[in-house]
Amino acid sequence: MANDLLLLSSSAVHGSGYLTYAMKAIQEFLDGRSEVVFAPFASRDHVGYTSRVQTTLTPLGVTVTGLHAIGDPGPAIQSAGALFVGGGNTFRLLRDLYRLNLIDVIRRAVADGSVRYMGASAGTNVACPTMRTTNDMPIVQPPGLDALGLVPFQINPHYQDPDPDSTHRVRLGRSALWNSSKRMMCQCLDCARVPGCSGSAPV
Repeated sequence: MANDLLLLSSSAVHGSGYLTYAMKAIQEFLDGRSEVVFAPFASRDHVGYTSRVQTTLTPLGVTVTGLHAIGDPGPAIQSAGALFVGGGNTFRLLRDLYRLNLIDVIRRAVADGSVRYMGASAGTNVACPTMRTTNDMPIVQPPGLDALGLVPFQINPHYQDPDPDSTHRVRLGRSALWNSSKRMMCQCLDCARVPGCSGSAPV
């Protein structure tokens, strides 16, 4: 099982441009691959989003093709070599992955090593067993919350060391406790600070 993954918590960090902070890691991850298929489904503007990714990756000599523009995206993923699943709304993203019958296609392609998977934000969230650790509002309803399961633990994108006066710590702790009832595994960046979370072991 290959599972070549690059999972980014965010598309940007404060004060930097889109994917700027991760460009070196992306270049190393692609390892000379010159074609990337892009899943823009977490955004409403598929064309604009794909154009932004193309502009960002052009300095790496990479050509980006949006899956929205392909009649049958399944074979395109299998032959691409690299798949980037962008951030946005996780509910919208997962709904469209189900709608286009891409869940099993992506799982198989990543598992057999034919495709390297790069995700950012929502794209990282759907690499988990479920999308239940999303921060997003349920603006649409996917057929289920089970996701790609490319990693055996949950990730909370955009997680930062909590401000003692912030509600983020409480929300993440509630997420960890909720997942414990589902026998999930929770992957937090600083579990010692999250009430009820025991890290990447079953909770």
